[in-house]
Amino acid sequence: MKIGILTYHRANNYGAMLQAYALRQVMLHYSQDVSFVAYNPQYIKEDYATVVHCKSFASCGKRKKLRYPIYLMHYCYLRIKEWMRNRAFETFASKYLPEGRLDAKYDLIVYGSDQIWCKQYVEACPGYDAFYFGDNDIAARRRIAYAVSMGSIEAQPEDYDFLKASLSRYDAISVREKSLKEFLEGILIKDIKIALDPTLLLTKEQWNTLISGRRLVKDRYALCYNILEDRELDRYAMKYAQKHNMRLINLVPRIYDKAYTNDNFISAGPLDFLHLVRDAEFVISSSFHGVAFSIIFQKQFVAKLNHKAERVCSLLDQLGISKALVTKTSEATEPEIDYNTIDNRLQELRNQSLSYIEGNIQ
Repeated sequence: MKIGILTYHRANNYGAMLQAYALRQVMLHYSQDVSFVAYNPQYIKEDYATVVHCKSFASCGKRKKLRYPIYLMHYCYLRIKEWMRNRAFETFASKYLPEGRLDAKYDLIVYGSDQIWCKQYVEACPGYDAFYFGDNDIAARRRIAYAVSMGSIEAQPEDYDFLKASLSRYDAISVREKSLKEFLEGILIKDIKIALDPTLLLTKEQWNTLISGRRLVKDRYALCYNILEDRELDRYAMKYAQKHNMRLINLVPRIYDKAYTNDNFISAGPLDFLHLVRDAEFVISSSFHGVAFSIIFQKQFVAKLNHKAERVCSLLDQLGISKALVTKTSEATEPEIDYNTIDNRLQELRNQSLSYIEGNIQ
């Protein structure tokens, strides 16, 4: 059986690549011919691009012109780090995420996971990307959606005809959030399932096979992965680390033209991400996958999201640990998550999601 996966498998984002890896590992149980459909829109690549630009000498004031050689050295340092980061993602993708041709004939196409049904607001794609909704010429005997997300549901009544027509092409649909399930069932006469993000289908032991036992940071540390760049969360992370007498390691989601200390990991790749979460004493995050991997590696954590928080809410509600998500850091308490209970519930959800996949592979 030839299986294709259509997702954001080439976005330089930890969650995007790791969820793609996880879904392929699951699908390899059913076929050894599993690849990613080679659709990589430029607007997705740009969304995760680093932000390092060189200022011209002419644009600088007198004082800055005197320091321009130092600035150029710093700029070159950032560009090297940018190259190292991109190289780490490219190496991971080439090793673990093989691509298949767009004109190949597939027995099954799996759409998802990730926010591939998110509404776009860029010139290259003003609205929904029809390719991710099955509106393409890919030859496939069956199409299913696995744990797909829209992020925030921004569909307007004028979008409903497109959504109905597109989603009717699928043989089965599962999504990540309860709110999306209810929305789609409201416009489709179809049973929509809820499924786990693919990263949560693999166990801690399976993820550990990807990385060595060595530590990237020898000291005890709290990890902050603040993908939303929330200053309030940064302050909370700093106070937490000081209170508990540990280092604060910042996993930088993208590189900007500014100074960084040694406690800022700016060139980390997907495997470094796994290392840093696994070995942290505590995790502070504004990222869904920061939360997901904290759960996988059984970490105490606090999450703060004001934007697109539904997928985190949905996951934490299912596991009974919704108190770990706050909208203000003043609400944050140091959680005592009982992973004996959580792991049992997670395994139940994992079994349900795997049953959905198995039941739709024919």
